[in-house]
Amino acid sequence: VQLDRDIDRTPFSGIAEEVRAAGGYEYVRVGDRWAVGLAKDLAPGDALTVKPLGIARDFASRRTGDRYDTLWFAVLTPNARP
Repeated sequence: VQLDRDIDRTPFSGIAEEVRAAGGYEYVRVGDRWAVGLAKDLAPGDALTVKPLGIARDFASRRTGDRYDTLWFAVLTPNARP
């Protein structure tokens, strides 16, 4: 995987609108962005913070069979549940 690491690494937060489990990873849609990181047992509706490490463009996931125009490789951190 070719990662572009010359990116703005400012963390962003949001709601997991869609979650796809893939082995030890989770693909999560937050707004209009897709991110992938180590599995954290996220569910749709969960609040999380995404700390970007790099992005891949035109990424095809062998685990899910999905293709992503832009995929953020990141540390996914669930926010505390109330």
